[in-house]
Amino acid sequence: MRSFRLDLTAWKVTSKENPFQGKSVLRESDPAEKRKGPVRAEYIVSKPKINGALTTDHIFFTFLSKTSSRFKHHTSPRGSYILHYLIFTDLDDTLLDHESYSWAEAGPALDFCLKRGVPVILATSKTRSEIEPLHGSLSLSAPFISENGGGIFFPREICADTPFGTLPSSRFPLENKQEVVLSEDGRKRFWKISLGVNYDLLVENFRKIRHELGWNIRGFSDMDPAEISCLTGLDEEGARLASKREFDEPFILNGPYEDMAPLKEASGRKGLGITSGGRFFHLTGRNDKGIAMGLLVSWYRQRYEKILTIALGDSPNDFGMLERSDFPVLIKSKKDYSWLKETIPGLTLTEEMGPRGWNTAVLQILKENQEECDV
Repeated sequence: MRSFRLDLTAWKVTSKENPFQGKSVLRESDPAEKRKGPVRAEYIVSKPKINGALTTDHIFFTFLSKTSSRFKHHTSPRGSYILHYLIFTDLDDTLLDHESYSWAEAGPALDFCLKRGVPVILATSKTRSEIEPLHGSLSLSAPFISENGGGIFFPREICADTPFGTLPSSRFPLENKQEVVLSEDGRKRFWKISLGVNYDLLVENFRKIRHELGWNIRGFSDMDPAEISCLTGLDEEGARLASKREFDEPFILNGPYEDMAPLKEASGRKGLGITSGGRFFHLTGRNDKGIAMGLLVSWYRQRYEKILTIALGDSPNDFGMLERSDFPVLIKSKKDYSWLKETIPGLTLTEEMGPRGWNTAVLQILKENQEECDV
């Protein structure tokens, strides 16, 4: 564990609450490490704080005593900016391109967030097995939300203890578990917070509903990876990962079922819900992305003084997330959801689709508000 020395002559603090604005320069005391240059931290504080703990999203410092300017660096080489924003984002047709599943066009905004320590929290209908490699490829360290809010996963390196004291109650006995699980490749450990209905129970109810209605509907549980690949455009390995469901049954309707009310009513009688994404309908528990987002915001608020949230999505399964955010962004899609502007205050509608629209919206929000929030 490296130790550092705080250069108090560089201490300057300002914020809207008082005439200081929190900036300090942290210089390494170890000569062997000094060649790497200064470590810099920027953050907003309501009053100057020198002793105690200073916590940011990517770097953690703890002062060794009330009078000492020495402290220890606990984690993360990536950045040293206090948290001002949380970004919650859908994946397909939002951060990822519809056809190629590429995020390349969102690269400038992602780099901007990474350099400034702004957590990007993936919130998607995808499985944990699908999200993990993407999470790593994007160099993210924040938690992520799987299967329409059915699960929340915290990397152990940012959360050593159980993340939540209590969770929302539910009629399903297998929900609301917090346990440590290994990643798909066995290299990482995550806290798994189960908010959704166990997948086996979902499939059982899906088949009962199908039988009751006599509808021709097919879920992922009825398909092999080849069929999932054909429907999604994923390669065979991607389709295999997509089939590893835990909390959510994607399905398609084979027939002219314009009125979804009977299906929603049958699901509701069993304590379940129906939502729709870019490609599929989904049978879920009473969980959704908005509920999972609320839990994560509460977790971050225990650690940071000021948080502003940005949420980006393109489909109805994202609306709960958009409603809860300070900066809601509806990514342009083939369907017209512009009527949401009347129900969600401050909603931004992008002119571009997918990652290009994502990139423009995120950069615009962060840069326009950087003076207020010192991004």
